[in-house]
Amino acid sequence: MTFRRIAAAALVLIVLLAAGLFLSREALVNAWLDRRLAHTLAAATGGKIELRDVSWRNGVLRAGQAALSGGPFLSGQLRATDVSAAVGWKQLLDPLTQPLHVEMGAAELVLADDNAERAPKAASGGQAVSWPPVDLLVGRLTLRHASHEGWALHGTAARAVREGGTWAFSARGGTAAGPGAAELEIERISAAHDGRAWKIGGFALRDADGGMLAGSAAEESGDWSGELSWQDIDLARLLPADLAERAAGRISGDASLRENVLRGQAKVTGGKMTKLPQFVKMASLFAGEDWNEVPWEVFRFDFTREADGAVAFEKLQAVSPKGIALHGAGTYAPDLLAARLQLGVARANRPWLLAFMPVIFRAEQSGYLWTTVNISGTPQQPVEDLSARLAAAVAVVPATTAVEAAAEIPGTAVEAAGGLLRSLLGR
Repeated sequence: MTFRRIAAAALVLIVLLAAGLFLSREALVNAWLDRRLAHTLAAATGGKIELRDVSWRNGVLRAGQAALSGGPFLSGQLRATDVSAAVGWKQLLDPLTQPLHVEMGAAELVLADDNAERAPKAASGGQAVSWPPVDLLVGRLTLRHASHEGWALHGTAARAVREGGTWAFSARGGTAAGPGAAELEIERISAAHDGRAWKIGGFALRDADGGMLAGSAAEESGDWSGELSWQDIDLARLLPADLAERAAGRISGDASLRENVLRGQAKVTGGKMTKLPQFVKMASLFAGEDWNEVPWEVFRFDFTREADGAVAFEKLQAVSPKGIALHGAGTYAPDLLAARLQLGVARANRPWLLAFMPVIFRAEQSGYLWTTVNISGTPQQPVEDLSARLAAAVAVVPATTAVEAAAEIPGTAVEAAGGLLRSLLGR
């Protein structure tokens, strides 16, 4: 009888102990987590992991702050706050045995700039890590390079899925910005990173004024390639400061990026140039003309932008309602300006211009008289050769001869022509 009582008491004790352990399991787990979880994850990943304010309750693992660097988990450093994951009791002992679904309130991902640092590393003990699928949701993500160069994302809602050694990313909202560029609103981005290179499947960005930039790209060993298109981007955003102050309009086009060289076509709508020295000087040669502000009905060109920022343009076609047309090609760089343009001045209402054929204007076509203009120097100090050639031509063609040669000049134009020639001769 005594034995039965002892056995019954032992059974009751075991049941009570089991119940107590079950009811207090969260407290026991929390005590263990503070000491063991970060160490366990670091040993499994081969990286450095820091966790703060860790707790586990009702199958949900939480951390107030988390930091990860090194190892094959990612290329760079990740810091996050308000982290939570659905993790079962058994999975706590070995977190990498089952797929991980993790949510983060906010995170900053700083990508390594050195390709050697981005190569996957073996875990502790020299063994490669076999990762289960990882699904991360981030409420507000900041993504940038350690050097603060290259594109960066700020405040975007993002999802990252890792499977088979590759990370797949998608994002909406927030902003994106490149080196020296204004921030653009993110409509969508999808990308992948295999530990060595990026592949951007597609993106669509919008500026504050409704302009759009979209495309796809891929990076390999620091070199980018891709396809881009843009619609109604503010022209001033794309120009150096010295030109942005003098140009306005919305630019649209498309281009291909290969080996960090961008080649494409573009057109400008609502284009306008103000106080360009070349045009101001040219206009001063024509009586009654004011080219301080030149609007453009047509303005399109092909371009090539080199990795160093130098831009070459060709197949330029521009037409202004002021009776000006431009064709040609050239190069623009911070310390170099070179162009060979065909300047056309509409013959309508300027019949006296015929007096300067062939001394200045070498051809007449499509209602314009055409002359070649060579531009050189720098963006800060441009030099054009038209003014000197016109002055020399007037010396060869005296004022009276020039006026008389234009038999079709109406009487109202004779005075203007005479005033022009006298001003050119300094009389």
